[in-house]
Amino acid sequence: MPAVTSLQVAEAFGKKHFHVLRDIREIMLKCSESFNASNFGFSTTKDAKGEERPMRLLSKDGLLMVTMGYTTPDAMRVKEAYIRRFNEMEAELARRFPCLQGGKPAPLIPRKDGGARRGGRFGKVKHRKR
Repeated sequence: MPAVTSLQVAEAFGKKHFHVLRDIREIMLKCSESFNASNFGFSTTKDAKGEERPMRLLSKDGLLMVTMGYTTPDAMRVKEAYIRRFNEMEAELARRFPCLQGGKPAPLIPRKDGGARRGGRFGKVKHRKR
């Protein structure tokens, strides 16, 4: 699973690492156990003295949960980049799978037996009897 560390979050958002760890703890108090278990891993890192310090591993969802509340200029640049990339991916999906645009179902495709089925990769699937 792709993840970022709390150290990377601190660097990207112009925050001190202990503040990011605090923010993660506060978020975890408000989220469900299942969300926390899936999105906030625990790890350690060595500081300049070689001593182990706490660090968190965040999934994409964990990252969003923590950072969407950040409002510094650095945070706004990161969020703008995230929104821009999301819109690019959405446009690419619409280009590849026109049947997904606007929530419209895939077109009907005639079958050899005179019936029809939904086309496209995400159309309705009929299961054969065994």
